[in-house]
Amino acid sequence: YRLSSEITYRDDRSRFWVEKSGISGKEPGSDPAFMMPVDQTEQTQDQSKYIAVNICGWFRSGEYWGKDENVLQQEISSFAKLVDRLIEDFDHDIVFVNTVVPADSDVSKRIVQEMLYANRATVVDQIQTPREMKNLISSSAMLVGMRLHSIIFAVMTHTPFVAVNYDDKVKSFVERIGMEDYLIELEDLQDRDKIMDRCNKCWQNRHTITNSLHESAEDLHRIMVNEMWTK
Repeated sequence: YRLSSEITYRDDRSRFWVEKSGISGKEPGSDPAFMMPVDQTEQTQDQSKYIAVNICGWFRSGEYWGKDENVLQQEISSFAKLVDRLIEDFDHDIVFVNTVVPADSDVSKRIVQEMLYANRATVVDQIQTPREMKNLISSSAMLVGMRLHSIIFAVMTHTPFVAVNYDDKVKSFVERIGMEDYLIELEDLQDRDKIMDRCNKCWQNRHTITNSLHESAEDLHRIMVNEMWTK
């Protein structure tokens, strides 16, 4: 039975699975989030006082139905050391922005408990509207993010980011906008020097990145508008 009149998807990864199922596809579209208006603010990354961090409550997408607590604890410990390095190297406070509450915020709190500079970290543990989440990321100097929509909000607000690939959809989106130089794998959490190299590169190139993300956001917004209004 035909249950839908059309199938859309936001990246080539999705198109691959659609076409593998024997359904003809078209060019990738965009995420509906790009229909949201971007608030114009005088805040700039140079004026921002914190670095935003976004994590996934189980880190690996494949563990959604059965987290390995030992693996998760190792990742939490590694991430706590990484966040301490961010504070030491950039002298910015940390705000954990959580797109899923309480799954992500509970793990964020566990990370903070293991940090040396826990007094410089804040966990947002209330459910945020998309606009509130977007504004939290917009007001940060940089995002280190796992969940796809934290990265999408960074693109929308032209906020420099380093993405942690906890799921292939993150890698696919980051590659689509040409930001693969700022993508790290979960396994890299054990190599903080490697991660900090990416973060330092992002920091040093933040003005160029901001301009690039502005162009990407406009392109993805235009694609979404076309999808919505050219049926």
